[in-house]
Amino acid sequence: MRKFFYLCIITCFLLFVSSCETTNKLVSELTIISVNDFHGALDESDGKYGVARLASSISAEEKNAEASVLISAGDMFQGTALSNYDHGKTVIDIMNKMKFDAMVIGNHEFDWGFEEIYQYVDGSDENGEATFPFLGCNIIEKNTGQRPEGVDAYQIVNRGGLKIAIVGYMGEGNESDIAEAMIGDYQFANPIPYIKSTISDLRVNQGVDVVIVSGHEGNDSNQMLASLEGDERVDAIINAHTHSTYSGTITRTDGIKIPYVQAGSAGEKFGLIKLSIDQDTKQVTGGTAEVKYNLSKTEDSTIKTIVSNLKEETLPVFGRVIGIANEYVDRYGAADWAATALKEYATTDIAVINIGGIRAQAFPIEQGTNITVSKIYEIMPFDNVLKTVDLKGLDVRILVNKSDFVMSSNVYQDRATGLIYINGEVLDNDKMYSVATIDYIFDKPENPFLGGENISNTGILFRDILIQTVEKDGTIIIPIRGKNE
Repeated sequence: MRKFFYLCIITCFLLFVSSCETTNKLVSELTIISVNDFHGALDESDGKYGVARLASSISAEEKNAEASVLISAGDMFQGTALSNYDHGKTVIDIMNKMKFDAMVIGNHEFDWGFEEIYQYVDGSDENGEATFPFLGCNIIEKNTGQRPEGVDAYQIVNRGGLKIAIVGYMGEGNESDIAEAMIGDYQFANPIPYIKSTISDLRVNQGVDVVIVSGHEGNDSNQMLASLEGDERVDAIINAHTHSTYSGTITRTDGIKIPYVQAGSAGEKFGLIKLSIDQDTKQVTGGTAEVKYNLSKTEDSTIKTIVSNLKEETLPVFGRVIGIANEYVDRYGAADWAATALKEYATTDIAVINIGGIRAQAFPIEQGTNITVSKIYEIMPFDNVLKTVDLKGLDVRILVNKSDFVMSSNVYQDRATGLIYINGEVLDNDKMYSVATIDYIFDKPENPFLGGENISNTGILFRDILIQTVEKDGTIIIPIRGKNE
């Protein structure tokens, strides 16, 4: 009996050692899987996509890889009713189950205030806790000049016999995509100096073999990153923010072609980078990148159950049908409708919104489609509130000429003459006009609202106004914009 006991111990020890040797064996290829701009797209759409299918697609790639890492490039939470319901907690739970290695903070992670994302890394399981770090080496708290607590510059993982560093950063200037009230205490510095010093430390002092740089910006910095050399060199680049779909390689100063990728948005695609590893030096000798579609025929059963339970819990609120689309609705028709609905609710002379607040992924809406509360969240997921102000016609002219602004349908500009009409009358530069808008654009100092008169913050959610409008009209009525409106 005692011999049998010792035999069991020896057998278990040998299995353990064998497992360690397999885990630490140097791989010839490292796979990097990336997700960017997921925007809370938990549920499937017409039998496609959805996070349960995404998890299955990614799992299949991981099983086929010698070694892999899984990275989010930001903007994971904000965007749908399901995700907004618990401010991304369910997304965090699912990312934990998918075993993400790191997440770069995106601009929309600030939409509910930094304290909302900090709670997921504050050490308390009561409010949800991420098993991976949030990254942003150049996110700076103004009053300290340092990164905020809960934000790391990098993450190191050991996989396939390699010491792998993931360096995360926020695109410089992304502050403009965040409401002033939420971003006032923070700034996004030029990322390159922070990236250079971070990578140098990682390679020189921490013995890192592979460096992946993931930024919440488009390809603006890719050429600069590829120009870094020696102990500051980058081996792979992940982009985000612009919702673009592309992949390729860029030649580093030492001649090595390093891969880069951005994989659309809303979980419809994911990025796949493969790095070749020199077996003697552990250095990257090249790589490939591609974008893969989330078209798995199977769904992760555990994650599907999580989403189904959340849908059932929120069905009485978000599943409520408030109207039917009587015509085909695209993004720009919906923007005209939304701006006009804001004007009519506020009973002002005009209204103005930004096209970015009307989300492209919500469209098209086909004729005959039921319009639910959830669909309005998809159209306008942000917690923007109605503000009103009186402005001179000269300031209204500035608003009309901003390319990213959408005016209520009673505002018309004759492109041939440049004349602007409001309710069929030519805009008077000296006349005062009452204007309705949302806090996101109202609070931006580059816009003329703060210099107006009779400023009022109603606190009423723009999204609730849209819901009320559909309930009243039974549909989305796309207005006709014209000179004699």
